Amino acid sequence: MASFDRAIELDPDNAKARWARVMLWAPAFSSTGTDDSPGRSGFGGELAGFEDWWVKSETDARALRRDLQPFS
Repeated sequence: MASFDRAIELDPDNAKARWARVMLWAPAFSSTGTDDSPGRSGFGGELAGFEDWWVKSETDARALRRDLQPFS
């Protein structure tokens, strides 16, 4: 987490570092868990933060097309 935070600090437009930071939370929760689990709320918060950044960003969406996909 700290490495991604530092990468974003050095390059605020680093879409890959931002998305990777969101994906750190993805394996932290189970689909059978409760809706208020720390993993779910952490993922939801990170995703909301990414979305807020994305709509203001001029980053080309192709930067994330094949990298760091949560599902195969």
